[in-house]
Amino acid sequence: MADAVPEAIHTDGDHFPLKEKRGEILARKIEEQIMRAGWPVGEVLGSEADLLQEYKVSRAVLREAVRIMEHHGTARTRRGPGGGLVVTKPDARAVVRSAAVYLDSEGITPDKLAAARTGVELIAVQLAAQNIDEDGITRLRAALDRERASVAGGESVTSGRNDVHTVIAALSGNPAIQLFTETLTLLEVEVFRSVSEPKTASDARAQFLDDHIGIVEAVVSGDASVARFRMQQHLARVAAEIHPH
Repeated sequence: MADAVPEAIHTDGDHFPLKEKRGEILARKIEEQIMRAGWPVGEVLGSEADLLQEYKVSRAVLREAVRIMEHHGTARTRRGPGGGLVVTKPDARAVVRSAAVYLDSEGITPDKLAAARTGVELIAVQLAAQNIDEDGITRLRAALDRERASVAGGESVTSGRNDVHTVIAALSGNPAIQLFTETLTLLEVEVFRSVSEPKTASDARAQFLDDHIGIVEAVVSGDASVARFRMQQHLARVAAEIHPH
């Protein structure tokens, strides 16, 4: 049986006492239990009555915890017979958007954004080249085909979730690298859109496509050194477009 959920007192960065609500504590407690269980997606954790009895909290506290977990994407309420609180898999897109919004609110500068992105993506492209297989080659070529169509249609070469950068990050085999790449790419794309004139953006899109073709060629051939070099050149070009000196 789970322990009753108390209120918690902690401090913020200036050491002022803050009270953490019971609903937040309970949500974190249940999420930690889900993680320890190996994230059993689809498993019913219990009905509302079951959970009230297990955690010894009020209905209001439990419902607040459920609302928080639904916002996190870690669980949802399923109605009807056999229903209850069900474990779900969080949507990475929501995490990426939240992280990008947070970094923007913190006033991250273009040079710091470029430095972070370069550090992450050089590792990603090296791992992708080292681990490349037929499925990865197919995914990269499909990403290039989408990008060519996007450029021909006058759209952003880095719009969408399946552009070359995110595919390379996925092929790294490291979910953290993939998450960081998608977050930083999204934020940099939005900065680029805000600072580029239409003609400049159009010229840059064509150049970025050429860069991506060269990067993909190196990854497909398994040449990690060349892939890193071409990625570094490309990211420097992107940074120069966003923050010219």
